[in-house]
Amino acid sequence: MGRSRTVGVMMLVAVLGHAGTAIAQGGRAWRVRCAGDLDAMAIVDRLDAVLEDAERRHAQAVLLELGGNRWRTDVVWAMARVVQQRRIRVIALLGDDEDGVVGAGQLMLATLCDSSWIDPGTRIESDQSDDLADWAPPDTDFERVHRELAGSIWLRLREREGPVALARALVSREESVWLADADETVTFEEPPPEQATALIEYRDDGFRVRIDAAQAVRLKLVGGLEDRPAVVLRAEGVNPVSPRRVELDSGLGQAHRRAWTMLSRIGSYVEELEQESRSGIRVTGDGRGAERVRSGLNAARRRLAELDALLDVYPEIPRLEPRRAGGGDFTGTVKKLRVRIEKLAERR
Repeated sequence: MGRSRTVGVMMLVAVLGHAGTAIAQGGRAWRVRCAGDLDAMAIVDRLDAVLEDAERRHAQAVLLELGGNRWRTDVVWAMARVVQQRRIRVIALLGDDEDGVVGAGQLMLATLCDSSWIDPGTRIESDQSDDLADWAPPDTDFERVHRELAGSIWLRLREREGPVALARALVSREESVWLADADETVTFEEPPPEQATALIEYRDDGFRVRIDAAQAVRLKLVGGLEDRPAVVLRAEGVNPVSPRRVELDSGLGQAHRRAWTMLSRIGSYVEELEQESRSGIRVTGDGRGAERVRSGLNAARRRLAELDALLDVYPEIPRLEPRRAGGGDFTGTVKKLRVRIEKLAERR
């Protein structure tokens, strides 16, 4: 019997064995679907709010369905800490209906949940472009993030009697790792190509992660193979009937589009005020024209305040697309708008 078939049979036996476990009584399960990228800290607060709500409603457990390809390690670690600090049990299920691929960051988060499963047809594939570290705030201490995240994965692998050395390599991705075909051990010394499979490759142009579902199970990064949420819940002793469904994402894409739209509108609005001011209407004094400009200045300041509030929630926005064709530099444009508004006010 081939290795893949052997693993499949073992997982089926595990599922059937769990299926005999008594289903816990009480509230229903929650299925929280996170199909997008782990790209902004806003998703951490949203996850915490969902888990808090699930606890308050006495849910039996939360099934966190993880898809997406890209991630930031600081976001992954923050989400993992939320999961670890909450009382409710969080079960991860890795899988992506669009391309059958999830990122290394999604795998790391799943490893740190209370238990985890993976769709047998899913692959963990990542390269340098999937690591969104450049989107993080400039003062992010990635050295500390990597150290703490790797340490937590190390402890989890030790509990499962897995290859603990894989923890640091998976987080840092600064050294190559192979899985020996003969005894399925992890090695950091490159063996002959026909004798091992590369899991993590560190190259001049960045890293490359390639781990299939069966390997993820053998490496103890996840606990089992299954693509059916109801089967996973039943195997975990959770009632799978009529789960509450929640969609979870960072909202960064929508916020990014909104920010550029707001910036464009503020710029057009300030231009109109400047034209009115240049036409001879005084900013202060009597008259409807002056009042209109004065009111316009207050409105422009309010709109900038709204943009500032959005950037407080999503500080990643200026780094997503620093410069847009025809739109100029985001941060520089915001600064220039502030100066232009204040210059209009100085004409009082």
